[in-house]
Amino acid sequence: MRHHRPYDVVHSSAKLRYTVQCQQGCPWKVWSRPIANDRVKWRITNVKQPHTCGTFEVSQEHSQCTARYIRRRIAAMVHADPDVSVAAIIEAIHGFTNYRVKYGKAWRAKQHAIAMLWGDWKEAYGRVPKILNAIAHFNPGTKWCIHSTGRQEMHKGSMRPVMKRAYWCFPQCVEAFKHCKPVVSVDGTFLTGKYRGALLIATGMDGEDCLTPLAFSLVEGENNDSWSWFLHLVRRDVVGQDRKVCIISDRHQGILNAVEDHMEGYHPIVHRWCMRHFAANIWQRQKSKKVIKQLKLLCASKTEKTFAIRLTKLKGMMNEEATEWLEDQMENKSKWALAFDDGCRYGICNTNISEVLNKVLKGVRAMPVSAIVEYTFYKVNSYFVHRWEKANQQIASRPNQDLWGKGAMKLLTKAGKAAAGMSAELFDPTTYVYSVRTATALTVGGEMTGGRIYKVDLTSATCTCCVPQLLHVRCSHMIAACCVRGMSHLSSAYMSPLYSKSIVLKTWESRFEPILDPSHWPEYNGREYIPDCSKLKDKVGMRKKKWLRNEMDQISGYGDDIYGYGDFNQDSSKVRCSICHKEGHRMEKHKQGPKNLPKNKRKRVCRNNMSLVRKSL
Repeated sequence: MRHHRPYDVVHSSAKLRYTVQCQQGCPWKVWSRPIANDRVKWRITNVKQPHTCGTFEVSQEHSQCTARYIRRRIAAMVHADPDVSVAAIIEAIHGFTNYRVKYGKAWRAKQHAIAMLWGDWKEAYGRVPKILNAIAHFNPGTKWCIHSTGRQEMHKGSMRPVMKRAYWCFPQCVEAFKHCKPVVSVDGTFLTGKYRGALLIATGMDGEDCLTPLAFSLVEGENNDSWSWFLHLVRRDVVGQDRKVCIISDRHQGILNAVEDHMEGYHPIVHRWCMRHFAANIWQRQKSKKVIKQLKLLCASKTEKTFAIRLTKLKGMMNEEATEWLEDQMENKSKWALAFDDGCRYGICNTNISEVLNKVLKGVRAMPVSAIVEYTFYKVNSYFVHRWEKANQQIASRPNQDLWGKGAMKLLTKAGKAAAGMSAELFDPTTYVYSVRTATALTVGGEMTGGRIYKVDLTSATCTCCVPQLLHVRCSHMIAACCVRGMSHLSSAYMSPLYSKSIVLKTWESRFEPILDPSHWPEYNGREYIPDCSKLKDKVGMRKKKWLRNEMDQISGYGDDIYGYGDFNQDSSKVRCSICHKEGHRMEKHKQGPKNLPKNKRKRVCRNNMSLVRKSL
């Protein structure tokens, strides 16, 4: 194929012979026959050479370069990265065939490769319990379950149950959560494949503010029943009976109802709202970015006094509709205002950790459900290895110097510098209550600023600035009091152990075991499922793969520095130009005219110039 010499099949018999000849009319011909007692190997019996049909003009069509042939060549690429783009596949095909196939053929080849690796869309539902059973066999402690609709349908001559939901969580994630903050972020994302559905995700956060995948579930959609079912399993398998956790989510009605469910023997759920989703509700009533920015400052206020001051300022900026809506939410201000949180959310103001994981799983949402299950296993394993290496590297670099992780040390260093100019005075020597005065300064106009006084109680580890109560870390005022008492501000007292480097390392110490190939899997004797035919997407045209931009997308970027983000070791996607096929830029680079003109006034390169660009490259 690389030499651009297509052929025709003259004879084709799986039991007798296989003969091909040159398609261009030259005498080249090859005869082959199957080897006796071997169903796989063939031997070439005769070859008529050479090729005499060489030409300088190479066509971009080859009769043997079919989508089914290409699928075998790109199967490893698709298995390693199910989200691989069609443009990248076209470039890979060009690399091993010297043919630049059309977009449609490359897309069909990817679909054939997906079906070859994970089965077709319907059979994939029957593979889900087999994959989960194999994962549980090689990784004991894996929790999984399948929930059917209760009815059966005919498939390949037998009645099979219809799958409604699937749930799984890995024991390594359960062990990791024991060393994470008692905060769980939940979110859902829709599937973009052949069948409608949703993927529900529960995510935690370690002492370095990095996300920790906890549990996954494939459901028919986000509704009251599915969220109640998922959160019930998360509380049973991940949280346990001995730990009280805070769940952060958006205001989806299914989640609001599910967190109120009572489970005998378990602590009640402390529910908090994502502040970005909360701000999006104000945006619906008043599209003002200044109002949204002030609202986010209000949500992030750490003291009730600061909250009251910012609330008064915000009400003066809002219209009547937005003000009325905000007044209705004041009854539940503990769910969205940090000042009334009591430290349950550890300063985590939004569901960004779940949103980051959703972004990682964005491409796999278009895959069969069996591929989604398998992808989460390998992705979580690679993430555990990556995070353990980083945590171990931090300890190895400074083994006996720093007790705390990188994130905590950054906060302590900043607070330590602020505490250098403060003065502390002891008021109660039995409970170690201090009065801490901040440093004073003069403005350009000669006015004195600063000099505020805070009360620090070292016995209860509290401060009137509320930072230790809300974030569970030392504030600058507590550090100033510790210095007067003769304690190092880097000691383990008055600090949550979840921020220490040793605890962070323990979070990622659990190891996954590979599940090998299906020939090594244990025999599965359970039920084989099929999808719900009512969830089949029969709409003609390209499937929806992205959310339409909503209120939260329009206000993004305003106040993001207040909240921060988790991380997931995801390589940033590289764009590829559709003209020169090189990475790092889009086709707009080849446009003519100054960049400051509106897009509708820029002149695109004509088709002749596009071909010149390709030839020059």
